[in-house]
Amino acid sequence: MDFVVQAQNLGAGEIIINSINQDGMMRGFDMNLIDKIREKISLPLTVLGGAGSLEDIEKVIKRHGIIGVAAGSFFVFKGIYKAVLNSYPSKLAKKNIIK
Repeated sequence: MDFVVQAQNLGAGEIIINSINQDGMMRGFDMNLIDKIREKISLPLTVLGGAGSLEDIEKVIKRHGIIGVAAGSFFVFKGIYKAVLNSYPSKLAKKNIIK
């Protein structure tokens, strides 16, 4: 955690958090890690690693005012067999999460 504080003190404009433990798992973002970093710094955050549903994306944005959320596997792997299908759910636009 000292690193993110040091980065902020040195003039970083944003912190990108990639939880490698959650990456590609599609079980939600590492909220514990994000909470700990948010407590230490006031910089805008972009998070990635773990998005598996629209609710995961909405939860992290509402909780932390995140400026960026990445969700690779969520947009690529679909259905019970996790087949590759690039799509963007229309619910995102309806909820004003993306435009």
